[in-house]
Amino acid sequence: MARKIIKQNSSFGVLRANPRISGNVKITVDSNKDIWLNSIDSNPEMSNQAYKGFRISPESSFDRDIYTFFNKGQTPSQFVFGLSGEDDPVQNQLNDVSSSYNFIYSSGVTPLVSDKYPEDFSYLAPIWIGDDIPDNFVIFKINDPIDYSYLVPVTTLFTGNSYKVLETPGLDTNDPGYLPFKIQIGTSQYEDGNVFNPQISGNYTVLQGEGTVGILDPSYQLSEGEDTSSHF
Repeated sequence: MARKIIKQNSSFGVLRANPRISGNVKITVDSNKDIWLNSIDSNPEMSNQAYKGFRISPESSFDRDIYTFFNKGQTPSQFVFGLSGEDDPVQNQLNDVSSSYNFIYSSGVTPLVSDKYPEDFSYLAPIWIGDDIPDNFVIFKINDPIDYSYLVPVTTLFTGNSYKVLETPGLDTNDPGYLPFKIQIGTSQYEDGNVFNPQISGNYTVLQGEGTVGILDPSYQLSEGEDTSSHF
């Protein structure tokens, strides 16, 4: 007889993670079934490479791994549990309701731009863990999905949008001529991995290194796609 699942003890998937509860950290399993901790790029601190590709083992202690991952408990709590755009009035006070959605914590697939992993896509699967832990995850696929690029390289930046600085993958950091990718717009400077909201609109200047700046907007190319009302 199948074991009865008690609702109060069960684990289940949720549509959106809550960093106020779980923090801006996620458990990552790559295609080789290795397990890692990675931060969620919710603020400049959490976008730092220091919080990327932290390898853990199934035999290790999760609470100890989390403690070590967050700089042995020294990472300020406002970064660990802070919301994306929390201190940015542009992101939090919008007249257009369609612009108020933030997909950074939502369940789903996104293109993976990383120098830590060779995979092309990542799937964020927020889950509420109860006493009964599932043995497997099931991912459903639909035919003919609409595919709009989530992270598009841009040259002109606009206030009100979020951007991420991306160094060209595969650069030889041991080369004597290597310089970390860094840009500037106005008086503000940003480097690889930084997620930011520019204070002014305009073109950015490359100060050193090689790379691009991508806009973090899942609907950026929506106008270039076909009519979604007739697509389904």
